[in-house]
Amino acid sequence: SDDIMTSIMSVVEAMILGGILAIIVLFVFLKRVRTSIIISITMPLSILAALLCLYLNGTTINLVTLGGLAVGIGMLVDNSIVVIECISKRREAGETIYDACINGTSEVGGSLVASTLTTIIVFVPILFTTGLTKEIFQDLAWAVIFSISFSLIVSVLVIPTLYCLVYRKEMNKEKRGEKVEFTETKVEKKGLVYSIENKYAKILSKILKKPLMIVLIALITFISSISLVFATGMEFLPPDDQGLIEVNINYDLSTSLDEAHEDALKVRDSLNENIENIEY
Repeated sequence: SDDIMTSIMSVVEAMILGGILAIIVLFVFLKRVRTSIIISITMPLSILAALLCLYLNGTTINLVTLGGLAVGIGMLVDNSIVVIECISKRREAGETIYDACINGTSEVGGSLVASTLTTIIVFVPILFTTGLTKEIFQDLAWAVIFSISFSLIVSVLVIPTLYCLVYRKEMNKEKRGEKVEFTETKVEKKGLVYSIENKYAKILSKILKKPLMIVLIALITFISSISLVFATGMEFLPPDDQGLIEVNINYDLSTSLDEAHEDALKVRDSLNENIENIEY
């Protein structure tokens, strides 16, 4: 039980730390406090909704489901970022906050559904497996499917609503006919983020002039990756050191209980004499 609780808490701590780091990355690259807060709200919303579906599905919270949520936690903000950026672009183009939310979300809605389904569909076949594979990986598949599905729902419904709520003062001015300028910019004209984007633009312009070479490099990388599968070897489950020593002694039916007990004591004494740091 101690080993189980330690393992579960380590995964929970990793999820929390991963969520915090994701929020920090959002703020560093988006450079907008209110926008980062809006997107950050989508993570706990999607996870809570996924937990509710797991409960209704009869799935418990275990290492596998927590692992599935940990896998999905970084992907939860992807759809939200796309919606936020499209809304911001339309605001920069001069649209009102309300129109930008409606038109921006509608513009990328179909693409978001397609990209989300391509991720979900990979895990669907796992739901139809049998045997031990089903016992191990089905909970993982459900956790990823539920969390990513709700990230899509949150991004197209909750994100535009929160955007209007956060910028309600500006919306009220627009309703009164006052002009509201969109002062926020994606990046500053200096700093690390701008430098990275500027270098990327230069590299991309050079790469686009040699498309065949890039495709060839991609194919070579793909083939090399497949060959590594055979080089690294395969195993069903990785070894897990739980700090336990198992000793199996086999007897025939004629062995008495006293003889077996005596042998067990000898094994115990041998372990104590030859192995250090045995607690019990």
